[in-house]
Amino acid sequence: MILNLDALILAGGLGTRLQPVIDGQQKVLASAHGKPFLSYIFDKLALTGIKRTILCVGYKADQVIEAFGYDYRGMTLVYSCEESPLGTGGALINALDFIRSEFVLVLNGDSIVDIDLSIFLSWFFERGINAAICLTRVDDISRYGGVDVDKEGRILRFQEKAHNAEPGIINAGIYLFRRSILDNFPLGRLSLEMDVFPKLIGRMYGYIADGCFLDIGIPESYACVDEFLNKVR
Repeated sequence: MILNLDALILAGGLGTRLQPVIDGQQKVLASAHGKPFLSYIFDKLALTGIKRTILCVGYKADQVIEAFGYDYRGMTLVYSCEESPLGTGGALINALDFIRSEFVLVLNGDSIVDIDLSIFLSWFFERGINAAICLTRVDDISRYGGVDVDKEGRILRFQEKAHNAEPGIINAGIYLFRRSILDNFPLGRLSLEMDVFPKLIGRMYGYIADGCFLDIGIPESYACVDEFLNKVR
């Protein structure tokens, strides 16, 4: 599946909670089966037919550039560097000038979901929509906060993180946007979850993936990464 679609990976976070177990590495470079975790996200993109990927880097950007350079399995890598932390939303807005395609596929660099991205893309384009989030079901939403959708898949509400452990639907860290809907957001420190997504309520849809999900942002979940990859390979 060959696409005229740029991908963008958010890979600039500090990874403060994970630092004690990754020895000063950038979080997306944490070892997983002897390879940088980010390489598994690259593999998904390459398999889908993505030819150009923009990496939003900031904290320890030099490590990411040194690890991967400017090509991965024939996929061109472009770097959008932030001089100071901009948050997930700010990093995306900061990279808009690098995006060449009408739509952009955005992925968190520290999480992975067992999904065929081509199915998500087909679902999106068949509906003629402008913004979507890949969602997944988990047994405990307390760490992430939940997402409410209607029967048409339209996102109704983003729930705050809560102390009560309960099953539900969460953001799986994969997004698809028409680039132009991002033009009205100001350049600065922004959170996708707090500043961008709430303004897209009514125009944003959710695709619920059946595959399992892993976010390596804390030591307890990172400890499961090899077992997770064994299940989804």
